[in-house]
Order: sequence, then structure tokens, then C-alpha cells
Amino acid sequence: MFGLNTDKAFDTNKTNQYRLSIQVSLDGFSFLVFSEVDKKVLASKNTAVKISSPKLVSRHFSDWVNAEPVLKLPYQKVTILIFEEHFTLIPNTKNSELSTELLTNPDRDRFLFQNQIESIDASLQFGVNNELTETVKSLYGNAEWTHPVSLLLDNCPDIEKPNTGVLLQSQNQYFLILKRKSQLLLANCFRAEHSSDLVYFLLNSFRQLGISRNLTHLLVAGTRENNRHLIELALPYFPTVSELHTDYGHLDLAAGINRLHFYLTLNKN
Repeated sequence: MFGLNTDKAFDTNKTNQYRLSIQVSLDGFSFLVFSEVDKKVLASKNTAVKISSPKLVSRHFSDWVNAEPVLKLPYQKVTILIFEEHFTLIPNTKNSELSTELLTNPDRDRFLFQNQIESIDASLQFGVNNELTETVKSLYGNAEWTHPVSLLLDNCPDIEKPNTGVLLQSQNQYFLILKRKSQLLLANCFRAEHSSDLVYFLLNSFRQLGISRNLTHLLVAGTRENNRHLIELALPYFPTVSELHTDYGHLDLAAGINRLHFYLTLNKN
């Protein structure tokens, strides 16, 4: 199993006691096997695949699972972290009408999921391509679908500066979260084919919301292994920029493994 990182405690005969977390994006796939009892990652692997269209994710996903024996073992729980650009927030009110399908399912070819977000008393609704949904269901039954933005809204790092920005990259898709203290100001996704487009959208978002970049700590992360280019791109415009990561003690296990996936998995309830 080339590229597989394992802890000495990993036991293939005990996987029904472990949680499997799978990250799905246009940059490829990664998985983590996590022990809830020991609170540690026991196995992990990242597979970079450049996928040209969301409609092709299902086929690549099937090929990837078939090539990884660890993914075919039984697990106590399976979570799918998917970077889906179509999402929206729905307030938790009795009179709230779920008339948001046009935003999250514009072509009527997606299955809709919702993640509850405790910190803002709302749900995040997102759509997943029907073919991918059926593929995952055939492999893992009722796996839990989770959007990374929903996890970050509930687990945003404590920052000394008044404002916090989180910028995630998944190929040409960028997810931006802006908060002032505990108040959510923006959660959005946009596409940018060129660096200049990304910079323009970032600066314009701050300008429209009246947020000071000097009073903002911008955290960056992505589905690729190296996010240094994002930091270098943002530094001329933001005095404080750093990579979003966890201080989890077993990060030495994660050489070449996606740090964002670690962060999202270890901060998930």
C-alpha cells in the first residue's frame, strides 16, 4: 500500500472500532483512520488527482476506493468531507422555508444535505452530484456528509485580532469565511482562474463589508499539500497571514498528507 502512513497501534482487525474520514475535492482524495478511544490518527493517505469537472468525481472516486484495501474494511463510522461550491445558510426558525434549492441544486441533478451549525443557530445546505451520492451509498451505506465550511464556522480558531478570515482553496474554487469576533459576516465560494482574480475578489469582499485588512488575521489552507503560494499572494495586502493547522501531536505522521483534512477531522465532534 504505497504512500500509506500508519501508526503502530493501527490494527486492520479492529477497524469496526475506528472512524474513517474521506476528503473529496477536485484536487483528489485523502483519508484518515481515527480512533475515538485513543484520540489519535492511526492511518492516513493523500492521493493527488486533478479532476477537470465535478461530474467526473464519481468515476475517479470509485477507481480510488478500489485501489485502496484500507478503504474496503468495515468502520464504525464513515464521514465524507466534500468541497462543494453550491451551499447556503438557512436560519433555524420555525417559519424558515427551505426554498433554497435553486441555490444549492440549480440543475436539479444533486442530492441535498444539511449540516447543523450550533454557533450561529443555522444550517448549511449543500448539494452533491447524484452519481457521487449513489456511489458513496453503495460503498459505505449511510455515510455522514459534511461540508468543510460548516465545520470551520463551528471551529474557527481563536484569534487575537478583531477580525478573522479563512480562505480555503480547492483547485480553482475558493471558500471565504469572514468573522468579526464571534459574528459571522460572510461565508461564500467563488471561482478564480488567475491570481489577479483571487486578489480582486478578496480585496473587494473586505471593501464591501467595510472590514479593515490591518485588523484581520487571514488563515489559509487548501486541498493541495503546499499552501505557501496562497500566503505569498496575500501577504502584500494582509499584514497577518498564516496557515490554518492543528497542533495535534501526531502531525509527524502526516508527512505529505493534507493538513486541512487533519484539522477538519480533529475538530469534528
